[in-house]
Amino acid sequence: MSLLVFAAVASAGAVAAFVTRGWRRAGTLVGFAGLLLALWAALAIEVGDRFEAAGSAIEATAYGRLFVLVGLVASILVLLTGRLTAWQRNAPAAVLGGVASLALALATPETAIGLLAAGGAALVATLVALVAPLTPSRVRVLAREVRGATTGIILGLVAVSLVPGSAGAVPVGAAISGVALLAAVIAVGHRLAAVPLHARASRLADAAPALGLPLLLAWIPAAWVVVLLNWATSAVAPASSGLGLERALVATAAMATLTLGSIAALAQDEIERVAAYTVVASGGVVLLGFAALEPAARDGVRAWLPAFVASTAGIAAWTIAVRGAFDSGRVRELTGWARRGPVLAAALVAIGVAVVGWPGAATWDGRAAVIEALLGSPAPLAAVLVGLVPVLVLVRLVVIGSGQPGPAVIAAGGERPRWGAAVLGPGRGSAHRVVSPGTAASAAPPGAMDAGQPGPTEPAGDMAPAVAGDLEAAAASDASGAEAGIEPAAAGNRPAAAPAGGAAAEPAAEPAAEPAEPRPDPRLDPPADPPTRAPDSGPSRPPDIDGPPERPGFPWRGRAGLGPGAHRVGGHRLALPTRRPSVPGRTTSPGLRRAARWAADARLLLDANRIPARSLAVLLLAVTTLLAASGAFGLQEAAAGPPPRAVATATPAP
Repeated sequence: MSLLVFAAVASAGAVAAFVTRGWRRAGTLVGFAGLLLALWAALAIEVGDRFEAAGSAIEATAYGRLFVLVGLVASILVLLTGRLTAWQRNAPAAVLGGVASLALALATPETAIGLLAAGGAALVATLVALVAPLTPSRVRVLAREVRGATTGIILGLVAVSLVPGSAGAVPVGAAISGVALLAAVIAVGHRLAAVPLHARASRLADAAPALGLPLLLAWIPAAWVVVLLNWATSAVAPASSGLGLERALVATAAMATLTLGSIAALAQDEIERVAAYTVVASGGVVLLGFAALEPAARDGVRAWLPAFVASTAGIAAWTIAVRGAFDSGRVRELTGWARRGPVLAAALVAIGVAVVGWPGAATWDGRAAVIEALLGSPAPLAAVLVGLVPVLVLVRLVVIGSGQPGPAVIAAGGERPRWGAAVLGPGRGSAHRVVSPGTAASAAPPGAMDAGQPGPTEPAGDMAPAVAGDLEAAAASDASGAEAGIEPAAAGNRPAAAPAGGAAAEPAAEPAAEPAEPRPDPRLDPPADPPTRAPDSGPSRPPDIDGPPERPGFPWRGRAGLGPGAHRVGGHRLALPTRRPSVPGRTTSPGLRRAARWAADARLLLDANRIPARSLAVLLLAVTTLLAASGAFGLQEAAAGPPPRAVATATPAP
């Protein structure tokens, strides 16, 4: 009954997420709560749990449980990345509705019922994922997806009816078996957008949200593969000796999908299309399994599929994070992205390593088993080449990202981790601090090191004598101007001090005009009725630092998000205020003030020393892909396990 509990929890979560999708915050909370509850229910599935009713049965298998778990973890991380960047309100409902049908499709021994469940998952996910917002282009794509899924279900049912899996000793001709095999391959090829049915990938990349690509292009099609490959290995394999032409056609389509899909991905400029065609190229391994028609090839494909699902989710999350970090999705504008997003680069490299695999990994051994069953002899070199073809796309992205950053990458914020003074140690600046050109030019002496590092000759925390003299002269000039009723100039626009005696340094080119009324600077000049400040609170922020003014009640955090205390600009220490301005009329207890101070300090510490959450989610997806590729949690043993058992029919007594 544990499998039925999981299906009930996932279905209820899908309904709740769909009903509350109109409220952004409530819908998000309900959606993620449903996903976490479904994950907990999937962990509680007992392998071997069986339920029989109406002449059919469902049985929880180890492979089905791992398949659902990998897909759920990958989907949760993709949705988390999307929630931090570009949210799609229907995504949680689509995932929950799809996983409920997928679990039942993998648990039934009846191929027709499993195919109907997998097709239902495709229809539910398509209808839910492509309707928000509803545009004319999405309506056309939605109509094509519904027609394609319906046609795939019909072709699969025709194939199963021509060659039933329970035929046993009933002979089936080679011609009928060949027609059934081709019908099943066409149904699977359309779901995987294999060549020559690859136009579906570009349509989904243009119309579907990036959050839906892993679900519509990898996870649900993988369930179709498991159902129909189990049927083909048991029902069509006995007649495989007479299917030379059909198997050759399938193998040709598989190699065309590997090569042409990779070429199409290399030729694309939009990263969503690059991701879609990378998935297309990887799907060629599945078609090789249909061409082999061997139990070893079936087990190899089953072991390879979870890593395929996780890697697709990782690439989709990478596209979401890159577009959110650099405000661009064009490959030619992302030159140098890896330097500004090292965590994203590490995640992409890890995903590429997982796709290729290594000897002993599930991806490597599964691919080698498929090629060996197809060619009849061990072919490690062919297995390596087949695995490297789709990875060339990821290599191209990494090479482009390691170049000199372009204008778009420089102008964007990036995804670089922040290591503040609390990590670098006291007296040292932040490695990610950005200093305005005017500040760096006025504060940094010739030959000084980069911003945030001490100069080569002065110790940490000391100020160069020349700079100290300039600041003292500027302060004296401000003091003399204040006595004469002149407002001090803003930072970066300070006039040069006049020599002693009142003589001008240079003759005026034209007579002095009547001084215009100075325009107030919102960063420095107070408003018309400023709030009363304590006389000893000091300035809220240094006048020579660019950036927004301080929020009331919070200490200045600077460009780097550092806490109050000693900071550096141009390699020199700045004495920043450590006291918050007091607000008259507000009386709080010392305990509450201390708690508020601790909370503010903790917030500043987390803001100054953190890895961007989007990059962290993509990195966790890369780790999930590596675990699936390595065959963790007994994946290879589960892939080689028996399928669900059919209902035993009672033999009438003679």
